[in-house]
Amino acid sequence: MRNRIAFKSVSLGIATVLLFSVLLCACGSVANDNTSSDVTVEISQASCEINAWGGVHLLFAAASDGSEIEWSSSDETVAVVFDGEVTGKAPGQASIIASAGAAIAICIVTVKGDGNVDEPSVPERPSVKITISHASATVEVGAVFALYASASDGSQIVWNTANHSVATVSDGLVTGRGVGSTNIFATSGTAVAKCTVTVTPSRDPSSSDPEIDAPSGYSLVWHDEFDGDSLDMTKWGYQVGRRDSYNGAVGPDAWGNSELQYYTDGGNVSVSDGTLKITAKKERAGDADYTSARIVTRDKANWTFGYMEARMKTPTGNGMWPAFWMLPQPTGDSGTDNEYGGWAANGEIDIMEAKGRLGNVADTTLHFGGAWPQNKYLTKSTTLSSSTDQWHTYAVDWTAEYLAWIIDGKEVFRLNNDQWYSDASSSASAPFDKPFYILLNLAVGGTYDPAGTNAFLAADDFTQATMQVDYVRVFKKLK
Repeated sequence: MRNRIAFKSVSLGIATVLLFSVLLCACGSVANDNTSSDVTVEISQASCEINAWGGVHLLFAAASDGSEIEWSSSDETVAVVFDGEVTGKAPGQASIIASAGAAIAICIVTVKGDGNVDEPSVPERPSVKITISHASATVEVGAVFALYASASDGSQIVWNTANHSVATVSDGLVTGRGVGSTNIFATSGTAVAKCTVTVTPSRDPSSSDPEIDAPSGYSLVWHDEFDGDSLDMTKWGYQVGRRDSYNGAVGPDAWGNSELQYYTDGGNVSVSDGTLKITAKKERAGDADYTSARIVTRDKANWTFGYMEARMKTPTGNGMWPAFWMLPQPTGDSGTDNEYGGWAANGEIDIMEAKGRLGNVADTTLHFGGAWPQNKYLTKSTTLSSSTDQWHTYAVDWTAEYLAWIIDGKEVFRLNNDQWYSDASSSASAPFDKPFYILLNLAVGGTYDPAGTNAFLAADDFTQATMQVDYVRVFKKLK
């Protein structure tokens, strides 16, 4: 647990307070009952040690009213500070002050070193750089969005927030807590990058678009119309690479299906003219010859039962594998496991997927049963009125008693709860009675359609193909 210390504004001058802080550093705090303000400042540590002649340590501080923090040192011959980054100069002790108006917080810094040796030249700072996915972002209160960061030397990223009352962060997932603005820091050693996060009041999604018609007996609870010019990261996150990675756990290579693409975190996604575009390309990334994208609402939005719908155009041709589907929201470190365990004892709902080779056929599938390889599935292929590269609407009506798949307003497949099961539960509706999240992706190749994959590789003439999504909407049954 981090040590945090808060100081209210006092009638004494800062210099006097600093004197007291040095005299009383053993107890780590200074107090005075004559407060003139309710503003407080919190600092990430009450004390720390660094090396002389270039040792560096990063501190974080936040004012209770969200105002800007100013940093200073009581003795700059011992230690200096810039924006929370403390650098040791010479052996000794100094107070690092984080202030907001008259309110302050102090960290007592002990700079270690042999004062009897000549001061060496300050070594060059490490050349490690951190790349962060967003320099700024906006999130509603209660909403979550994902930040991604990487260090140039591959070292682990540590996340911190400057103000917990505005936004918190865990492993890059930022949650809006209160209206205001704060900084989220990604650090590795002495390297740091930040994203300035603005938290706005939450909105009622069911009232924001009154022109959206809900299915009979349902009301709108979540949607994305893709009306902006970029992907809304408060609603979606990227899965990156050749396998899933979640809280340190990794999934099977090539996504468990011998897929050929590398999923990127933005280079294959665009939003324009009211549509999301996911583009698969022939280009080298990682150990793959193709790139594409896979976006998810995992950790940001999930539902138990509902009517999930998307209007889509998906590319045809050998090797194309577009999908609109759902997986269980994780309840542990694994990216897929929940109370029923792993796939497919915990279920999978494929609202739409297509073999591009077939042109005008869409598959609707339910996976269940036991953990692989004891998994089971039931599926239905539907021939559409036109190619999948034309606009079609795909939906699933999901209840505890049944799942029904609807394409272009017509029910094409229905399964009742006596047709599925989970080895992990005796509940009649298991495993489809837990929260699930939505995925949209365009895969290249894989075992879903071996004939299409073989023809795709043999032709070797692919350049790129795009899947378009007009909207994704989630409705809940009225009580």
